[in-house]
Amino acid sequence: MYVTGELILSWCIGFSAICVAIGWLIKIIKGVKKPADDMNSNIKGNKTKIDQQEQKMNDMKSTLDYLVNANNLVIRSLFTVLGELSVNNDKNGDIAKAQKEIHEFLTPVK
Repeated sequence: MYVTGELILSWCIGFSAICVAIGWLIKIIKGVKKPADDMNSNIKGNKTKIDQQEQKMNDMKSTLDYLVNANNLVIRSLFTVLGELSVNNDKNGDIAKAQKEIHEFLTPVK
C-alpha cells in the first residue's frame, strides 16, 4: 500500500471530523450537566451562608451568657449592699422592702 496525498488528506479529514464530533459531544454533555452543576453551586453557597449564621448565633449565645453572668453578679452585689444597709441604716424599712422585692423577683413562687 502506498501513502499518497489523497490518503493523508482523507486521514486528516477523518481526524478533523472525529475531533469536531468530540467537541460537540463535550458541549452537549456540559449542557446536560449545567443544571446539576448550578444546583451544586447553589447548595455550596447556601451551606456557607448557614455556617456563617450558625457562627453568628454562637457568638450571640456567648455574649448573652456573658451578660447573664455579669447581670447576676451585679444583682448579688446589689443584694449584698442592700443587706448591709438594711442592717445598719434602714430607719424607715425602705431598704428592707427593696431587698424583699428583689428576693421575690429572683425566687418567684408559682
